[in-house]
Amino acid sequence: MEELSLVSRVKFAAQHSNTIVLSQTDAVNESFYDLFNQNFRRVANRDGKECLYANIAVGGISRRSRVSESFRCVMHVREIDLSSLPAPFLNRFEKYKLCVAELLTGKLERHQFLSRIVGRAKGHIQAFLSMMTLCGFIPGQTLETL
Repeated sequence: MEELSLVSRVKFAAQHSNTIVLSQTDAVNESFYDLFNQNFRRVANRDGKECLYANIAVGGISRRSRVSESFRCVMHVREIDLSSLPAPFLNRFEKYKLCVAELLTGKLERHQFLSRIVGRAKGHIQAFLSMMTLCGFIPGQTLETL
């Protein structure tokens, strides 16, 4: 039932020009084979306007579904999971590596108040680490995720 709901939400996003972020969706990725490969059929509607359609599968049933030209899909994959994914699947997407620190840096550049708070927190944590061991502390990750 959860898989059907996920497929329906992606289908809705594709039809309505939305951008969708998929993460840990291995169970349903095959449903979007044509969508991810951008294997679209162009069909003229009654007004003569060309519309895009892709086959989207739900279980063993595949149906043609409308896809907006401005639809975008972001596939989030954890770095540790990359080696288990088939190369043909990965080749369907542009690839970017992002870490929490990079995302936080972009946000901090726009907000001086947040930048000061993070700077002070880093100073306190460095002082704490010089006196004690913080189990699970990973430089460049632990503070950024807090």
